[in-house]
Amino acid sequence: MELQIFRHLWGVPDPLDVCIPRFVKAGYDGIECASAEKLPQGVTTDDLRGAIETHNLAYLAQTFTTGDSVAEHVASFRAELDRVLPLNPVRIGCHSGWDRFPLKDAIDLYRELVRIEADLGIPVGHETHRSRIFYNPWTTRDVLMEVPEVKLVCDFSHWVCVCERIPEEPEVFALAADRCMHLHARIGYAEGPQVTDPDAPEFAAERAAHEAWWQQIWAVQQERGESVTTVTPEFGPPPYLHTLPHTQEPVADLEDVCDRQAGNVRRLFAAWSSRA
Repeated sequence: MELQIFRHLWGVPDPLDVCIPRFVKAGYDGIECASAEKLPQGVTTDDLRGAIETHNLAYLAQTFTTGDSVAEHVASFRAELDRVLPLNPVRIGCHSGWDRFPLKDAIDLYRELVRIEADLGIPVGHETHRSRIFYNPWTTRDVLMEVPEVKLVCDFSHWVCVCERIPEEPEVFALAADRCMHLHARIGYAEGPQVTDPDAPEFAAERAAHEAWWQQIWAVQQERGESVTTVTPEFGPPPYLHTLPHTQEPVADLEDVCDRQAGNVRRLFAAWSSRA
């Protein structure tokens, strides 16, 4: 199984013609981002597609649903697809629904979204993200049991933050691993979704837990015969990235953190592959 690492454009201030060549040089296989309309500096769909195609990168789309009802979230997902499909995504991630949705509404929403996915022919994964339906392990489990076609973008940093601990729910994590389409390799801790530095020894326990969950995903994917696994080291800018009080100076360089985490993931995957 091949590892492909994507670079998110979240928090990247540079124009595409500056940052994309730099990311290619750093060894990234693709770009993950929302539609061009959500990017800074007046980027157009043609600009984004041109940068991706020029450098032979894969594109992983990030989409967002909104509204007050299931019908409105479905309609907003269709509108998001209209914006990202011209970019030829290999996979589509989605922040879907709201955490306040009753279970019945959540189930109804995902039944509609998987029908849309089936017509697309492109895998769609729904992110385990705060404020969304899959913000905690238990709601996620309940929906996945009812709608087995649902795939996930697994970002377990949010679950650690929401639970205020490293969750010990092996059956839920096994189910999530089975449904994982894409992985966000950020590390969360009890008081937040992003540690200050993934290499900091004070977060060794959190790093070990996340890496164990990621390897569980890889094992399931390899057992299933998948040829590629995709990962984004999705560390984000302030306020995800901690800052000093008053000056708001970031405590770390975001690009350095993302690049180091990409290296960590490559080494972890290589070590796991040698044992698998």
